[in-house]
Amino acid sequence: MARDFLVIWVVTILRISLGQDAAMSPHYPTDVEDTMRRFFDSLPERERRHYAAVEAAKLGRGGTSYLAHILGCDEKTIRRGKREQIAVSDLPSERSRKKGVDGNR
Repeated sequence: MARDFLVIWVVTILRISLGQDAAMSPHYPTDVEDTMRRFFDSLPERERRHYAAVEAAKLGRGGTSYLAHILGCDEKTIRRGKREQIAVSDLPSERSRKKGVDGNR
């Protein structure tokens, strides 16, 4: 028991000294970050929030602040996107395209 505590303590001290205090902070390669940023910038406002919220959820702890930095948006924007996703009833239920005229398909 004391040995386990010592191991955890040493690993924690090493992470802090190496700048890894967020328990393996999320990080994408630079080219992926650039692609994410271009895609984010191409979306309308509401879809931006939802995209950022999904990406932050995938990353877990620390994802919101990391993505806010990468995407150039406020953390509040990402949190709002998370709230909007929880409120599923607010999403439009109509079709995104009109139903085809040809009924033989």
